[in-house]
Formats: sequence, structure tokens, C-alpha cells
Amino acid sequence: MNEYSRTYEIRWSDLDANGHVNYSAYINAAGDLRYRFFWEHNFPPDRFEELGIG
Repeated sequence: MNEYSRTYEIRWSDLDANGHVNYSAYINAAGDLRYRFFWEHNFPPDRFEELGIG
């Protein structure tokens, strides 16, 4: 499989007191990345439903 990446803008509200990315912000970005990957590879959400996935 080919490499896939996106650049995300990290907001101040995504950081904790130590300047680290908050866990929930990281998980949200990962979910968004997964969604975009499948959408950009012609596998939109309704296709998952058709196949009974998720």
C-alpha cells in the first residue's frame, strides 16, 4: 500500500499545559484521516453500509 498523509493545523485548544497534543484531538484527527482516505479512494461511507461494515 502506498503512503498516505495529510497536514493538520493544530489549534491552541488542542494542546495540554505541557504543549503536547491532547489525546482526544489526536484521536479526532486520526478518525478524520481514516474517513478522508477512504473517501479519496472511492470508498465513501455508504459503501461500508452496503457491505455491512461498521
